[in-house]
Amino acid sequence: MKDTILKPVKDEPALLIVGEGRRILCIADLHLGIEDEFREKGINIAPQSSRLAKLILNIAGKVNAAELLILGDLKHNIPFSTLLEAIHIPEFLKELSGRLKITVIPGNHDTGLKKMLPSYIRLERSTGLVVDFKNTRIGFVHGHSKPAAQVLNSDILVVAHTHPAVRLVDKLYKRFTEPVWIITQFISKNLKNLINDKNFVYERETTKLIIIPAFNPLITGSPVNVNKRRPLLGPVLQSQFIDMENAEIHLLDGTYLGKLSELPKFD
Repeated sequence: MKDTILKPVKDEPALLIVGEGRRILCIADLHLGIEDEFREKGINIAPQSSRLAKLILNIAGKVNAAELLILGDLKHNIPFSTLLEAIHIPEFLKELSGRLKITVIPGNHDTGLKKMLPSYIRLERSTGLVVDFKNTRIGFVHGHSKPAAQVLNSDILVVAHTHPAVRLVDKLYKRFTEPVWIITQFISKNLKNLINDKNFVYERETTKLIIIPAFNPLITGSPVNVNKRRPLLGPVLQSQFIDMENAEIHLLDGTYLGKLSELPKFD
């Protein structure tokens, strides 16, 4: 696995994958169109799509990425799309496509997305995508549905959907929430029940699991270190096959906070 590099981009909710001449930037949970939801609550926020596109291009330029993999929830509103999404999502993708080859794995908020995608955007199945390098198989899935067998049978599995975060307290006892990376692994090889396939054979000793934070800064995330925390979302993360107690928690700046079981819990 030494020839393949997979690492978070410092200070950004983005993952860089480098191998065999490819440089892929992976992001998730952009939730374009979430401004409509804020507006309904009386909070007026200008459309964020152009600003986010410029941010993505800036990150891609810094790490010299040529490909962009969007790991689900490109859009926000369900079950119906809004006029804001129908206008801004194609413009957003057009702005990026001059610099990046774009692939989208749909998430649970991406109903109706297919009609908005230009023909040059590659749309995968919600069961995920495998990127096979010579020495490493990396699986990608949004996380709201069960992954395909070949995705589950990866050396590394990247999952989104749950918007991971931690709650922190400063010296003045002010509480705030920060997005985080969660890195853990499977603790069982009996994964056939996870995908309801009695013929499934898990071929790995274990699979490294990376939970990617939401890219849109309007999404504060769901703290994993609170006493009444929201359950992690999706069939993979809610399964008994994930070692969450020993999961490593990292801030976007690279700071290692410790294992989940070691973090202070808050109400």
